[in-house]
Amino acid sequence: MSNENQQTAIPSPPIPKNILEYVRNIGPGFIFLLSILGVGDLTGASVNGSKFGYAIIWTLLLAVIARFMVVEAIGRFGLCNPEKLSPIQALVKLYGKWFRVLIAIFVVCFFFTNMSAYVKGCAEILNAMFPFMPVSAWGLVTIAFGIFCVYSPTYKFIEKMFKGLMVVVFLTIVAAAVIVQPDWGAFFKGMFIPSIPPGVPDLRATMFVVVGAIGTVIGGVGQLMYPYFIKQKGWNAPSYIKMVRFDLAFTVLFLFLIDSLLYIPAVTLIHEQEGAVIQTAMDIFNMMHMAIGAAATFVFMIGIFGAAITSVVGMPYGVLHVFQEAVIGRVDQKHLTWKIGATVGWIPPAIAVFTNIPFTTISLLGGNINLFFSLFVGTGILIIGNKKSMIGEKYRNPWWSNLGLGVAFACLWYLMGMRLIELVQSFL
Repeated sequence: MSNENQQTAIPSPPIPKNILEYVRNIGPGFIFLLSILGVGDLTGASVNGSKFGYAIIWTLLLAVIARFMVVEAIGRFGLCNPEKLSPIQALVKLYGKWFRVLIAIFVVCFFFTNMSAYVKGCAEILNAMFPFMPVSAWGLVTIAFGIFCVYSPTYKFIEKMFKGLMVVVFLTIVAAAVIVQPDWGAFFKGMFIPSIPPGVPDLRATMFVVVGAIGTVIGGVGQLMYPYFIKQKGWNAPSYIKMVRFDLAFTVLFLFLIDSLLYIPAVTLIHEQEGAVIQTAMDIFNMMHMAIGAAATFVFMIGIFGAAITSVVGMPYGVLHVFQEAVIGRVDQKHLTWKIGATVGWIPPAIAVFTNIPFTTISLLGGNINLFFSLFVGTGILIIGNKKSMIGEKYRNPWWSNLGLGVAFACLWYLMGMRLIELVQSFL
């Protein structure tokens, strides 16, 4: 991003008066949701689609509803608390100064795991489409582009780029889904009618799948990025609550559609054919090439690349904001901490592209680490959203928000408990 300081006053846009003006003003949600979309959703859709077919798509609907609840609560707090605290400042006030250290540790882990997975995923996709350069070379090209975006363009440039990429991602994935010729009846049945997936023995096992789907999408310090995007948009007062909710609802719907459509190639070409295992982007490319031909596969890979590259741009920008807020108490892109993070943070991904570790493996490791940090972030968000001393009486979480957050974070704690039990059992 540019060297503009977040402390600089940003003009507030007029409040939308009709649906068309609401649509024209969306933006922060696209940046946030495309940033966290990335290769993780591709991995999850491929794995779950290949295992369970369409029977588990309905869990995505629950997951995106949970994500809306969480991010809406975070955005509302940023707009409405009387002290004008950022969520990070409020969490530090709630937990104490040790939480700053926890955030710093997370950021280091993020660049070693999640960021490495994003870069390597992009590099593998580019290598699959354009094999004249190796994965390592494409990885360095991806990193160079990411550094450029973190250092130079303005927020408005990023917003326009992400809106364009959203259109590309959506249209190419829709095109690939139509070309694959799925069983649309089974697809929509799996989307709206809950059922026990094939291969899952009972309702209890199904609920664990549901808990996993909800827990893995709502967590992470990355959820705290959204308030920075709405602040740079100029939404800085309680009067923008409706705009924030519309922005999130609109983009969450797009995310749900994209994630759902990603199941189609996995189900049609893996689950129904029995056999393929996804580890690299080349596996996806070869699988689809044999089934639908080179041209259609190339179209699909463009969409997947669009989803992946947004993470390379959006996530480091947002996470560096979180890091600065936690470490120095403010966001200042001229400060040494920003420059160090925006440079040194790319070293782990640069190393990862020269290894043979698949991006799916790195992504899974990052997801497990993310889950641990999510417990503190999520529980804290639920608390500060209900504390009158922090947010005031008028803007406390409504009942539907507390219900949704309570269920979502209960899933998160349960999932973390199960992971710890598995870890102990493996050790013993």
